[in-house]
Amino acid sequence: MAMSTLESLTEALQPPCLLARRKRTLWTTPCMVRPALVRKKFGQGDLLLAISPIQHRPNYYLVWVDARWFEEETLADELDDIYEAIGAEFGSHSSDDGPYQWPMEDFTEGCSWRKADVDDVQTPGQAKRLATPVRANAL
Repeated sequence: MAMSTLESLTEALQPPCLLARRKRTLWTTPCMVRPALVRKKFGQGDLLLAISPIQHRPNYYLVWVDARWFEEETLADELDDIYEAIGAEFGSHSSDDGPYQWPMEDFTEGCSWRKADVDDVQTPGQAKRLATPVRANAL
């Protein structure tokens, strides 16, 4: 089976890790975020999701999960295991800990999730550096 673009982009990284800063927008307000790539893969680990803690959006974690969970709408049943893995890899925050520091796990208000895309993994600058020139075919 051929490797997907997202698999290729994340293969060289050593999770758990923070990716390069990038601009995201939340309710029309631009913000700089550093996505956190989770090491643990869940199920088949064939779908990369961006999972954002509600109270810390637009920050997000990149997590490889079983694509069937997304398709069959059973991902919600697996969230506690995902939260636990994020906490094990990045630390967990509690209200007694003082101010929150990204990328600590804090899902007290829940989360939102979506399928990740190339822009969630690499910045525009990284994409330009990795791009190969397109050559016109000679007829």
